Amino acid sequence: MWLRCPRWPTNRGRGLRPKAPYAQAAAAVGPNGANVQRTNTVASTSRTDTGRYCVELTSAVDASKAAPVATLSNSADWGSEVRVSRNHSACPANSIRVTTGTNGAPADQPFYLVIP
Repeated sequence: MWLRCPRWPTNRGRGLRPKAPYAQAAAAVGPNGANVQRTNTVASTSRTDTGRYCVELTSAVDASKAAPVATLSNSADWGSEVRVSRNHSACPANSIRVTTGTNGAPADQPFYLVIP
């Protein structure tokens, strides 16, 4: 479910934000690392290498105390996997690192991330 709300800045020109009323942060991320949609507590997303992504949070969410949950999009390849870690050295401070792969090898896959 998506919510159009004029008080949030637009996201890629569409003005859409995911509706996640009980989440601290949420994002839908494409295989190229672009954030397709995100809450206002996600500062940025980036792809740092094949199957490796950084989701930087604003100061409103403390990544070191977060319990991030990631799941692959339904357009991801079968046999794919996803893993998350907090404040990984390859990412900026206060970030969540998401790693995706297929059949044990790094691969770019779309995913959703939520921090309850």
